Amino acid sequence: MKKIKYFLLLICSFALVGCFESKSIEYWIDNPTATEIKIAIDGKKLAIPAKSGANYKFESGKHNLSYNNDTVNFNIEPIKSFAIINPTLSNYVIYKIEYKKDSLLGAISDTIKSGSGKKDDINYTTQAIIDGELQEIEAPFMPVNSLFINKDEYKWDYFLDEPIPDSVKLKKFKSKAVKTKIFSEDDFFKHMQDAGLKTKISFLANTKKLSDYSDSEN
Repeated sequence: MKKIKYFLLLICSFALVGCFESKSIEYWIDNPTATEIKIAIDGKKLAIPAKSGANYKFESGKHNLSYNNDTVNFNIEPIKSFAIINPTLSNYVIYKIEYKKDSLLGAISDTIKSGSGKKDDINYTTQAIIDGELQEIEAPFMPVNSLFINKDEYKWDYFLDEPIPDSVKLKKFKSKAVKTKIFSEDDFFKHMQDAGLKTKISFLANTKKLSDYSDSEN
């Protein structure tokens, strides 16, 4: 009887070790700016080239990131999935694309509506500066500029460097599909211009400091 008890205790001990084992999570550290940036993660120095980024593996637990004479403390949770780390607190754009029977509908000029208009099911309510005036609009895009930009939250189908396909296969008995793309701000405006948008549009910049995000959970 004692042997059985000892064996069960041993099994339980292994199970507990497995539960509390540190999990490694890979994030993308992005630099959308026109110049190289130098950061430090837990004291380890990294240089991120302009308009580029790097994968970085974190163990779950507490970490810190320093950039531009400022430091942020944060906690990595083992249950979280992929995210972009945004040290420069730059604007990115979450953009929805609707596909209907071989046609692709995007954020061209006639999809931007004032906040008083009827809300479309693919549109966000967001603020944008249009022709120099800050407005609340309904559009299939919105800016995000937090330190962590989580895929779990924004559920993009196409990452920063992935092109938007001209067509997608619709599910059986479905007449349309909606996909989501994440852009850097510069790439988004280039895409909009290529799509024929002539309206002059921009977004408000993030006014927070890196340290304002200290003790955040991710």
